[in-house]
Amino acid sequence: MEESSRIKILVSYHKPSALFKDEVLTPIHLGRALSKEGHKDGEISDEDFEWLCENMIGDDTGDNISHLNRYFNELTGIYWAWKNYDKLGNPEYIGFMHYRRHFIFDENCMNFSQNKFAEYHPIIENISKHYQSLIQINDFNYQDYDLIIPKKFKVTDMSLYSVYEYFAYIGQNTQALNAIQEKICSNKELQEYAYLAKNLAKKQVFYPCNMFIMKKELFFEYCEFVFAILLPLYEAMKDSLSSANIWQKRELGFTSEQLTSLFIERQLQKDKKYKEFEVSFVENPNNAKFQDILYQNTLKKIIARHKVISFDLFDTLLVRPYAKPIDVFKHLEENFGQKGFAYLRSKAEFKAMKTLNKKQVNFDEIYSQMPKKFQFLKDKEKELELQTLYINPLVKNILEYAKSLGKTIILTSDMYHSSEFLKEVLEKNNIKDYHKLYVSSTNRKTKHHKDLYEYIMQDLNVKADEILHIGDNKFSDFENAKVLGITAFYLPKPMESFLQDYPKLKQLYEFHPNNLTISIILGLCLKKWLYCDKDIVEYWSYLGYFYGGVICYGLSKFVFKGALKENLKEMIFIARDGYVIEKIFNLLQEHFATEKIQTHYVQASRSLCNEAFGMDLIDRSKIDYKVINLILSFKEEIEDFKVINHFDLFLNVTNSYQKKKYFDLIQKNKEQIKKLMLNKFSLYQQYLENFHFKSQKIGIFDLVTSSFRVENILNKIFPNKNFVGFYWFVNILKKVNLTHTYSNIYKGENEYKIIEFLEFFITAPEFSASSINKDLSFKRESNYYESSHINIYKQFILKEELAFSKDILETFGTFEVAFEYEALKHHIEFFQHKLNFQDIMEFFCLYKALDDASLRYIPVINLHPKTLFGAPERVKNHLAYKLGSSLVAAKSFKSFVLLPLRLIFICFERLIDKRIKKFHKLPPLEAYADYLESLKCKKYLSYRLGSAMLKNPFTFAFKVSRIYKEYKREKQL
Repeated sequence: MEESSRIKILVSYHKPSALFKDEVLTPIHLGRALSKEGHKDGEISDEDFEWLCENMIGDDTGDNISHLNRYFNELTGIYWAWKNYDKLGNPEYIGFMHYRRHFIFDENCMNFSQNKFAEYHPIIENISKHYQSLIQINDFNYQDYDLIIPKKFKVTDMSLYSVYEYFAYIGQNTQALNAIQEKICSNKELQEYAYLAKNLAKKQVFYPCNMFIMKKELFFEYCEFVFAILLPLYEAMKDSLSSANIWQKRELGFTSEQLTSLFIERQLQKDKKYKEFEVSFVENPNNAKFQDILYQNTLKKIIARHKVISFDLFDTLLVRPYAKPIDVFKHLEENFGQKGFAYLRSKAEFKAMKTLNKKQVNFDEIYSQMPKKFQFLKDKEKELELQTLYINPLVKNILEYAKSLGKTIILTSDMYHSSEFLKEVLEKNNIKDYHKLYVSSTNRKTKHHKDLYEYIMQDLNVKADEILHIGDNKFSDFENAKVLGITAFYLPKPMESFLQDYPKLKQLYEFHPNNLTISIILGLCLKKWLYCDKDIVEYWSYLGYFYGGVICYGLSKFVFKGALKENLKEMIFIARDGYVIEKIFNLLQEHFATEKIQTHYVQASRSLCNEAFGMDLIDRSKIDYKVINLILSFKEEIEDFKVINHFDLFLNVTNSYQKKKYFDLIQKNKEQIKKLMLNKFSLYQQYLENFHFKSQKIGIFDLVTSSFRVENILNKIFPNKNFVGFYWFVNILKKVNLTHTYSNIYKGENEYKIIEFLEFFITAPEFSASSINKDLSFKRESNYYESSHINIYKQFILKEELAFSKDILETFGTFEVAFEYEALKHHIEFFQHKLNFQDIMEFFCLYKALDDASLRYIPVINLHPKTLFGAPERVKNHLAYKLGSSLVAAKSFKSFVLLPLRLIFICFERLIDKRIKKFHKLPPLEAYADYLESLKCKKYLSYRLGSAMLKNPFTFAFKVSRIYKEYKREKQL
């Protein structure tokens, strides 16, 4: 028998969404008979209904109850399958899923207790290629089972105590629940279910969603049981249900889940073979590919019915590489160091309209309202716009289709730029064959006031119903056009659609709505997203571009600017952290530098550094992981070390008896170790000398340092040279003797969790160098833990990191982009603190070395759920916040006079409060599940004022006005 006839799984839809359709998955439109009536998600458009009819079967053919869908939910589809089974090919097995809830058939998936909707569903952000593979039944031998069911849902996980409470929680009545319990217990034909139904309302677990896969005969038995109860119950309740609100009409549908559970439980009592699977919940089932297809298919049909096709320009046909338009002004302000420009430029357009008494002003009139010191930025703004504006490929495809039908193409924009400038932008982006360009700054008419539409109809001598206008502004492009009788199609801004596909980035933007770094990061990621094949986005490619690319570019730009400032002629990039940073550094050189800086990629692993300066380690009484590294380094040369097993060495390092044994071995072979060390140091010195460093002053890049081991080696070998270090993080140990200058991005503490994640993105795709050979090559120890990372990095991440830097340089040209640290830090933290199901799956078997000997490994990211809460309260308990709150609250004359006493009392209270000592023992804020919320508290005016007061109380009074203005300005933007 053909595989396609063995099993069919219906996937229910009530509106357009990502389509699951193959030989097994069969989409079905529920409630098709009611398609013109509103449902819980609103009314369905003609275009959406047409799409549903074209792509799936309906539940309204043959024997059906499609007209009862508002009461029965997905059961109208199950009923249709029961009564029209032959139309499905008479399969041996029949299943049921939903458009956003699916069985996860991949047996390698684990059960995760975090990232769940209602403490049950593993949350999936969107439908990716990887996710589609997880819900394919192909590799699962379903024929070994009678039925496949979802994992049980425990209402206690929601702090509820019974199904009865659950119904109240979801806003449903329990009339139907009580009725089916009574019917089952009183009906002789249903006595086999009576015991199970007796305490139905008090139960604490059930099988949700009416999802299953069953053998044909079981499915028929199931349907006979369920509908024998529900259909008569509907007849008894239809009067009350018809007058209920749209949500409570669904009482029977929710109650049917309890019937499904009873049926499943009864089959398990009969020893039917079964298998449980996780049920997913897709947050955004309308993935990018689906939306593109839906928009194009719908628009093509509408375009065919119209003579003139009008396209809005900005955020429709043309896209900026920023999160919002005002960020163009911010970029100019930052690029040219003109503080205050962005704020004044954002107000200048409205100021010009008011001053000149015009409803639309042009670019020259806007700049007439700007101070003289900013006038030179007028040409720079046009230059930046011309450089960065690009075409939305989706809209271009639609435009080309309209052109192929011989339609009249016009471009319509409410914009201050001139027609001539916009024509230049369009020509640069290869948009040429259009009939006319209508721009409000030239015509002095606007879509906002509707008179531009009237002018177009008069100019083209066409009627309103002959025009289709496509745009992103719901008021100007959609509502105003429709008022005049023009057909309008609302196409969401590309950034809105993009952020819908990537919730973590959306949350990052909502947290930093006015940050230029975040804006440009999102702008570049949007451009990548628009031009990629959205159906085959590989997880690691996406991660490499959106995260690795961003971090590596930010680090490289920091090092590059530092090297230019120090007037360096040579840079050393320490292996393995310097691998991709050197490559991007050289890309920056090609783009910006007039004089090339010579770069060197130098092997200097921690193990080599320990060996080179390991003489003092031999005499230590403390055996630690550095000493372990010495033993491992000389295992082949020293007989006593050959018998030591790597794993035993690692396990026994904390055992006092074994520590003494290792120490005795080291002391016994002390002279031989010293001799070998000197020999290896001599080889390493030759290796470094072969680079022929010419400059007196040389830069060094490494991700992190605490003891400057590499720098000390370089100073020892090249005592006459001056080394300048560049790092992400420097944790200076008290005993370290600084021998060179350095600069680092991060100035605080507790950076290690972020660094572990950063190393994943910048560590070279090569195993760590464990020793140096006589030919000056390096010995590398391969291991399982690092091989996974190396393969992923080589295949996906590296090329996307380089692609990000190339894209940012190509997009912005001569305009520089420098990423600020705090934004980069939060970009990483939003990923680490908001792991979704796929993140957990992909990172599950990825580790990083914790010690020099590469014996101990830890996960790249912490996959365990965070159970600590209260980070915002911790911040609000800070002295800074309490002081600032008192300052903000001092609004009356009396409270202002008493303010000094209040501040003194707060400080005194803090000194004697014993609870404060406890906070020093608490975990860092980053360990809390609501850490990101605590960052918001630090943006409050109270915290800012209090921090400034504590930092410098003597000059605080002079800073209050500036702090308040900055806070108010940020709220306005």
